[in-house]
Amino acid sequence: MNPASARSFADHFGSRAAHYREVRPTYPAALFHFLAIISPTTRMAWDCATGNG
Repeated sequence: MNPASARSFADHFGSRAAHYREVRPTYPAALFHFLAIISPTTRMAWDCATGNG
């Protein structure tokens, strides 16, 4: 990215970042453990519905 385009970037989400961090859901470690156990592979993952967060 060149410096000129960095200056013209419109930050539409920066002012909301702190609020998003406060209300973002968290998940128990047991969920990730369960998913790791039932996963057919450890070589790839599907990143589903993460949006731009």
